[in-house]
Amino acid sequence: MACVVLAFGGVMIYAKTRVSPPMELKQVNQYTEEYNKCINSLSNTRNPDLTFNSSIDLINVFAREKKIDKEQASKGRDQLVSSYAPIFARRCYGVLKGSSWSESALSNMTSTIATLRGMTIKGDDSALKKSTRDSLAQVENIVGKYHKALAVSQQGGFTSVAAAKSTIAQANQYASDPWLKHCASLVSALHSVSSRIGEAHYSRVVAAVSRLANYRSFSSLESYNAGAVKAAQAAINEYKSASSIYSNRHDTSGLSSKAASYYNAAYNYFKTRAIDQAEEVNDDDNGEEVDV
Repeated sequence: MACVVLAFGGVMIYAKTRVSPPMELKQVNQYTEEYNKCINSLSNTRNPDLTFNSSIDLINVFAREKKIDKEQASKGRDQLVSSYAPIFARRCYGVLKGSSWSESALSNMTSTIATLRGMTIKGDDSALKKSTRDSLAQVENIVGKYHKALAVSQQGGFTSVAAAKSTIAQANQYASDPWLKHCASLVSALHSVSSRIGEAHYSRVVAAVSRLANYRSFSSLESYNAGAVKAAQAAINEYKSASSIYSNRHDTSGLSSKAASYYNAAYNYFKTRAIDQAEEVNDDDNGEEVDV
């Protein structure tokens, strides 16, 4: 209790008053306040990446200089991650909805997501809402699928009909993917896979038919038939049966005519050679001396 003296016209009056106990002042860490201001400005800043990186540096500097303890630094990083991650996710989807995807932008997405996860207290997604975790996971999935599709889009060689069908089917599937279809250059490359493999297959058939011209390198018509002729016929038939999977199909009638022409030349060559060899044998027999 305390007394207050009141004076009225020279008369002194004493009145008892009650004094409230002193209030405990809340201590404010000016350093946490400083980086909190940066975190709170993330949603309004024109350059959230710069603000995010500046906030990271600020927290790390304060922690290193012992201005804040480990717990405060960890909470600050968690707050930073939970505030920045949704903004970053929205920007990722903005890029993925565009028609042009750069490798550097995609690489930045995956590396930043890894950084965000590594910054949390437990090194996981504990500081992120489930919706944000799901969004970032989908971004990683899209980027991973893009790289697989890119590898398929670069295929253009022919090894077998089965491999060609599988690769073309993959290319078509990736080209119609709800997210990958936004990337114009990727879709264009995927659509060209069929024609490139088809051209490679047809070139192999042309090469097989062209080898029929080397009939002089065979010892006989039989070996020619068993080797080059059989291979050329198989190549033509294989292409004809598989050409429906290619976007650019070649007519093989011209190759069949050329193959027939080579075969006729080979037949005449071996027939003439057989006649010549027979005449040489007869000449040798007629020229032999007979002992009396």
